[in-house]
Amino acid sequence: MVKVLVLGLDGLDFSMLPLLSSLPSNSIKLKLDSLIPLTFPSWASIMTGVNPGKHGIYGFFKYEKTESRWRARSVSAYDLEYPRIHEALALARLTRKSLIIGPMPPHPCLPCRNSDILCITQFSEFAYTSGEVLNKLYDVKKLTAAMESLRRPNLGRVLLDAALKIVEAHISALENLHSLKDRYDLLWLYVNLPDTYLHRCPQAFDKPNKLLTPLINKLNDLVRKALESSEDLVITSDHGFSKFKYAVRINRILYDHGLVKVGKGGIIDIYSDKAVTHRREVIRLHPRIIPYVHRALPAPLRRFLRSAVLVLRKLLHRQITISAPPRIDEHESKAFMPIGSSPAIIGNIVLLNDPKYARTVAKILRSYGLDAYVADELLSGPLTPKNLVFVLQKEDRLATSGTTYSDPIEEVPRVGHSRYGVLVAKLEGRSTPQNVLPDISPNTVVAPLVLSRLNAPLGVEMDSINLALKICGKEQSDVKYLKYRPMWIIYKKMLAFKEKSRGKTAFSRKN
Repeated sequence: MVKVLVLGLDGLDFSMLPLLSSLPSNSIKLKLDSLIPLTFPSWASIMTGVNPGKHGIYGFFKYEKTESRWRARSVSAYDLEYPRIHEALALARLTRKSLIIGPMPPHPCLPCRNSDILCITQFSEFAYTSGEVLNKLYDVKKLTAAMESLRRPNLGRVLLDAALKIVEAHISALENLHSLKDRYDLLWLYVNLPDTYLHRCPQAFDKPNKLLTPLINKLNDLVRKALESSEDLVITSDHGFSKFKYAVRINRILYDHGLVKVGKGGIIDIYSDKAVTHRREVIRLHPRIIPYVHRALPAPLRRFLRSAVLVLRKLLHRQITISAPPRIDEHESKAFMPIGSSPAIIGNIVLLNDPKYARTVAKILRSYGLDAYVADELLSGPLTPKNLVFVLQKEDRLATSGTTYSDPIEEVPRVGHSRYGVLVAKLEGRSTPQNVLPDISPNTVVAPLVLSRLNAPLGVEMDSINLALKICGKEQSDVKYLKYRPMWIIYKKMLAFKEKSRGKTAFSRKN
């Protein structure tokens, strides 16, 4: 029996909770505000207890401006400027034993004291600190095959079967916990569902009974097994998932307002550090006539052609992308949303060559029905950037990068991330009344909540300590505090030195 089990369900929307019938009636259920509804920054806040202005991750990439152009590299665990839950336990030198399945960011697999870590996610090759634990919990070949099948364009039923197999693998892992010699105080289990499935199978929103409900029912079985395996269960998600009616093209809007300059560039170099790309088999066509064809074709015909390409993708099991040069001069434009040959969604971020235009950009985008924020309006902390504007979806409008020849707003149904995830907490011997808690909570509440239940010191830098203690029924005087960040910086330097001296990631092995 695990003391605290945290079940992270990527993309679980609050509207899906009624389908999780196994949740106890006295569970605490809150919406979680993810601030930036992207996987890495949101999960980083959940695991650290601090907002991106303190942990330093704003998306899937770190952007760097050179003399000639912008470049992007994939975010790694070394970019985290604050320790995650299991790393905080290690820095506090407690005897608590942790099993971490799917830390975020997953690469590289950073070892830490009293923790078995399995980096098995859709974002990178599998790595781990204990092959024995991995092989006792999972059939690695079957899990790898299911994740690979879910990455490929395919028919809805095939994608659903792959998603169900992934959930079944995690249920089996919880059943196999008894085979491990160690007993864990903390179990973190990240599952890349329903997010990855909904990205690959957006038609699930149109056929929920056939394509969505079976997955939620299987996740309900996972929740039931997690309840049986733990004293305290915390279920959380990094963001929600919605269907949007309109696509809002950011670069066209900024172009119309004189902030984007036309050029030959526009595709940022993406450096993916040992990550598994979802687009290894992309067929890319760049006909230069597409901008003119786009103007000539009516919107209904464009939608028909998109549907035809989608069908072809499924038949060939390949990512077929028809695209044209976006014609954006990244270096001379005052502001633009990056476009890259990336497996991940880059949206939600506008890069600024001149920070003085931040409030102007935010004001313009708000006039198009989006939630846009200058960084210091949304974040707090020493790492809050000055050269970024954050663009969040609002109601039925989804922010996309677009090109200088896109329609500013187009009625084209899309599925994507929504701002609010979930927090469900079933705490042994504690039933905080739901009506004394806010309906919406910062996602930074999860880490101090978990540390508090483990009687571990909280970080003085953490953002939602008072709310976490309120949920746990504790007072400020009941807990101890540590300054985790200075210790974490030293620990990262030690790990980096070990990695450099060995020529590879310390304690990391790949299948």
